[in-house]
Amino acid sequence: MLEKYVTKLLARVQSESDQQPTRNSKLKQFTTKANLYSIAVTELNKFVKDYSFTSLDEEINFFKHIKPKLLMQQHYCFHRAQLLQQYVNLSKDARDTIVRAKLNRIDSYFQVHHDFCTYYELGHTDKDKEYFVRLSSRSAINLDYNLVDKDFYTTCEKGHAVGKMLSKKKLSTYLQKVLHLDPLHNMSNGLQIIGKLNFKGTPTELVELIYALKASDLLDDSIVRISEVLGNVFDILPLHTYKIWQKIKERKIDQTRLMTKMQHSLLKQITKEIES
Repeated sequence: MLEKYVTKLLARVQSESDQQPTRNSKLKQFTTKANLYSIAVTELNKFVKDYSFTSLDEEINFFKHIKPKLLMQQHYCFHRAQLLQQYVNLSKDARDTIVRAKLNRIDSYFQVHHDFCTYYELGHTDKDKEYFVRLSSRSAINLDYNLVDKDFYTTCEKGHAVGKMLSKKKLSTYLQKVLHLDPLHNMSNGLQIIGKLNFKGTPTELVELIYALKASDLLDDSIVRISEVLGNVFDILPLHTYKIWQKIKERKIDQTRLMTKMQHSLLKQITKEIES
């Protein structure tokens, strides 16, 4: 019952955030999501406050696995929005300085909480009755973090720690990716291209060009990155690069059709300029 309730809350947040007019701004997206998840957590707490668990196992499962799903998303979206706010109008070097500092703080968190993180990740259960039961039923409490929920009927000693740990892992993955983003990326709106070029070719011709540039070692970037940049420059998005490339490879005649066309056109231009 509780798992279904949380699943519905998660689905509702996603549905409501999809309906918000924030598609062009990641900052607005994550700010909206953080607020919606906060509302969902509040609703869950109200529901749980008067809920009678059918067994100790149900109570432990709720605080150890079910509720942290919401807490993780709430924490993650809040920090994504916070980071995006800090990134506004920063150069890549300045942005990366912030990212590295954040990654160092995340590493420090896992070092400080190593024992509990290991306990959770390895699936230990011997301290579950201490960590994952209502604080209202505990005679002795030794908290090593600040409680988000102040009502002892709706929280346990380590439930928020699980949500925070899962969020920090996800955040770390995101931050590692940020360090390798193209300098043209604006963290609030994605890849930014100054101006567009009027490409008269087809998506298939663009994909052939992308692979030609890569295969000839003229560009050392990944196919994904080249596709993203050129797709933006030529205003052809979404560009289904790999799907189109498979069709190019299946050609029976003239697999390098664009290259042949470009070679003929270039030779024609050279001849024309020499003779004029």
